[in-house]
Amino acid sequence: MPEVFEDFLGASGATLPAPWGEQDTSTNGSPVTAYVNGRLNGAYELTHDTQDEAQMMSLYWSDQLMIDPTQNPYFEARVNIATDGSTLSANQRVVFGLASARNATLDSITHHCWFRVEGASLVVKVEGDDGTTDTNDQATDFSYTNDTYHTYKIDMSDLSNVRFVFDGQDCGSVDVSAMTSSNGLQPFIEIQKDGDAEEDSIEVDYIKVSWDRV
Repeated sequence: MPEVFEDFLGASGATLPAPWGEQDTSTNGSPVTAYVNGRLNGAYELTHDTQDEAQMMSLYWSDQLMIDPTQNPYFEARVNIATDGSTLSANQRVVFGLASARNATLDSITHHCWFRVEGASLVVKVEGDDGTTDTNDQATDFSYTNDTYHTYKIDMSDLSNVRFVFDGQDCGSVDVSAMTSSNGLQPFIEIQKDGDAEEDSIEVDYIKVSWDRV
């Protein structure tokens, strides 16, 4: 069983180990994509700066799609969403889970199962897309607490009933049963803003992924 556990133990400025990579689409600003210096247990942050521009930052496998969705993938991450105000703003969004190749338009990523948080709301949503069935913005009964770590899990052992878990509580499911072994996936985290001066961030303590060997 292939298994990857990334604990993000490093100093700011250090290079991520392969296959991990990051990307930053900013033009004039200088958002942060880096290890967090001195953080107990290690962490990696994606943080907007005050430049009024669209900024999209990703933490992923640089589109190395090595996870077979038909082989019981499992995703787990401990994540902290921290905002200047009480929530994200209307033009911001965060997703994290498993996905195919990156696209700046998140809904255009052809195959994915992920958690989503967006706009002026603390509600955690779940989404899934298998190229046939596209489940968007499915609200759960759970909300994240600003600037607090939560644990998020996705169990894809049954593609017709992918289970999402928030801090140990079952919080929803999606059907992505049209996925095949040709629809490779990768761990994927992205935070986006369309403009304005927010310095909001997502901080990742660890990511664990596993799946059965073909």
